[in-house]
Amino acid sequence: MRDIEKTMLENEFKGYIFHAFSDLKLQVVLPDMPTVYFWGQKKWHSDPPWFVERD
Repeated sequence: MRDIEKTMLENEFKGYIFHAFSDLKLQVVLPDMPTVYFWGQKKWHSDPPWFVERD
């Protein structure tokens, strides 16, 4: 699914900048576009909600 999504994003948003809340180890699933990576300094502030496990 990510490969289909990558192709769609690359075609639909040519000339745009992609933003990601991840690091370079996940680059393989991101579209081939200029990318800005965001992350926080505090624990739980940089993780997307679907990766956060809380008690």
